[in-house]
Amino acid sequence: MLFLNLIHSGQAVLNSDIDRDKPGALHVFSHRPRIRLYKIDYKDRENTAGGNLGEGDQGYIGLSPFTQWRIDFDLKGNEWLDLKAVKTVLLTFEGRTLGPGRRLN
Repeated sequence: MLFLNLIHSGQAVLNSDIDRDKPGALHVFSHRPRIRLYKIDYKDRENTAGGNLGEGDQGYIGLSPFTQWRIDFDLKGNEWLDLKAVKTVLLTFEGRTLGPGRRLN
């Protein structure tokens, strides 16, 4: 069993124009960091480390993937884990984009 926290920094900057120097092109969003605990059971072959990072009743993630993410493995139960050989980590996100005035059905 592996336990980890996936942590969203709470800071996201989105660019709405190819000219980043254009006034209003950069949009900064901030909120308190979000921490999501994941438990991966290696005995369960159907197990994945996925899940909703936003509020389920919103119908979408509620968080920007364009941020600094952190993975915390320093949790009780992970004493066996040795990360010395880890060189890279790949995070994959999927979701939806809703335009202005659109509602998820």
